[in-house]
Amino acid sequence: MMKCELENLIGYEIPYAEYERVERVYMNIESLSKQSIADLYMKDKQLIIDISGYIASAESTVNELAERLSELETVNEELQTQLHQYKVLFADIQRNATVDLYTALMGITP
Repeated sequence: MMKCELENLIGYEIPYAEYERVERVYMNIESLSKQSIADLYMKDKQLIIDISGYIASAESTVNELAERLSELETVNEELQTQLHQYKVLFADIQRNATVDLYTALMGITP
């Protein structure tokens, strides 16, 4: 909802900071119509401010978790690469150890 729409519904102009809070609540609570959010704002501005704060906090937490998830995905990729390298190395060691064991058992000397 645009600021002018909200102001038309409530009948007066509001500071932009208040509009941003109303807009955050309106955009995040799908069941609220433009009229119902305007009515709620007129009846209890503090409730809108509180809900907006909770939403902002939740958005911040989601962003932090998304960033952490991205970091963990990078670490996971690095660990997968290392695991693959160790598997290749282990296979080489195992192959060489098998050849050495076979050589020793057969009495073949280099």
